[in-house]
Amino acid sequence: MSNFRMLLHRLIQQGDTVEIRDGRLVIIPASGQAVPEDWMKKHHDELVRQIVQLVGVPAYRYVSYSTGKYGNGFSGVTLQFVEIRTGYNPCAIFNVELTRSRNTRTGRKGDRLPKGRFRVTRGRNFYKFWLRTGLPIPNRLSVWHDYMGNLGQLLFEGTIDENDRFKKETLKPLEVSSEDIKAAILPHSSQTSSKQTPDSIQTIHPDNNLTQSHAHREFQRNSTAGTEKCGNKVIRENGYKADPTPPSTPPEDQTHEEWLADYCGEDSWRSSLIANGTEEI
Repeated sequence: MSNFRMLLHRLIQQGDTVEIRDGRLVIIPASGQAVPEDWMKKHHDELVRQIVQLVGVPAYRYVSYSTGKYGNGFSGVTLQFVEIRTGYNPCAIFNVELTRSRNTRTGRKGDRLPKGRFRVTRGRNFYKFWLRTGLPIPNRLSVWHDYMGNLGQLLFEGTIDENDRFKKETLKPLEVSSEDIKAAILPHSSQTSSKQTPDSIQTIHPDNNLTQSHAHREFQRNSTAGTEKCGNKVIRENGYKADPTPPSTPPEDQTHEEWLADYCGEDSWRSSLIANGTEEI
């Protein structure tokens, strides 16, 4: 496939700005017009894969979480991720509390919380990780389980140790600048362009409908020093599907005119052809 046939290359060549900002794919059209929502949903995963392959960085998507009392009686929450190109499955493990902090109508202080629920302490590693995501913070630190699905909106990056675990302080939303993307596509003619107004920014969210699998594994108090691994074997077959339903006509099989019609709409597509001298007025 030629560079021009690649979807990402086409966007850059027509002057659009494409980047991954705070873990989200962002498109800023050169025309100032909004990109059709259906088009963005259809091409999100393809564009992200092209970006990370072109720039040479991995991108991880949240899959599920599990809680449990592990080695030496310490409690924690395990977050499972999948690398979107390879299917590699690292995890991140954080110490949290699994017992009630006070007496309530549903239980006494020190009782075990219902399955899947946990309490977070401000200033601990999980709380710091969540602050890095920029996602809403629960109004109560004991209802974090209701917010975990929001992690599926983001793509992540981080350093992984020999046990297939993220080093907690490095796990954060993925950043790939438009300048890095343009430099990789147009190494001899890359230009640094000023940011456009937020009104024209199109942000694409990955699919949030992620099946929650609960695989409990043991870890020690120092969660980077355990012997258990978080590799591919711990992900259930129904835990995550990386590829959405493909379009009826894949972009690589579309003609240039068909692709522009989908992206810009019929009127803008014709205007683009006229502006480029490929169609008579």
